[in-house]
Amino acid sequence: LAERESVAVEVAEIAGMSIRACRTALMNIEARAAQSYWRGLRAMLPDEVGFTARVRRGAVDPFNVCLNYGYVILYSRGWNAVAGAGLDPFAGFLHADRDGEATLVFDFIEEFRPYVVDRPVTALFTKRWRPELDDEGTLEFESRRHLATRVLEQFQAAVAQDGRNVTVDALMSTHAYSLAHAVETDGERESFTAPW
Repeated sequence: LAERESVAVEVAEIAGMSIRACRTALMNIEARAAQSYWRGLRAMLPDEVGFTARVRRGAVDPFNVCLNYGYVILYSRGWNAVAGAGLDPFAGFLHADRDGEATLVFDFIEEFRPYVVDRPVTALFTKRWRPELDDEGTLEFESRRHLATRVLEQFQAAVAQDGRNVTVDALMSTHAYSLAHAVETDGERESFTAPW
């Protein structure tokens, strides 16, 4: 809790910086928060899982391979939500703009990653499920199918929002429209914070 309050103070102190300085400061804060998050997640996993750090590209350990596959599913849903709300998927806020990369989609899905992907993948591994990988470290068909089923179920899970229960799928669409409105009006929006 103290760490979260410290981060909130750091974020509040960013006001008034140039866009470049603001982005750099926020990405540094995010990197430290991510390290703390992954340390906590590692502590939840059985030792034999072998998860030591988050690896995005070129992951060979089963846990990271599963996270990466789940994020691809989330990314496609995020793309649909962002584009459906009339936003440019390539015009990000935090992730640096790169040719051919939908940086706004990367920004948008950040708030949904823990609930939609990390939670079900962690649950599978703590319940002793282990995926089958081929010689190249890619998920075998049955492992992909099983993992995709679990991740897709999270999109249909009901979460409390503004005093009512809505599916994550519906919430993603609502949050994309909320983001579009915030961009148009230079306003603010609430981010999605799901229970673990």
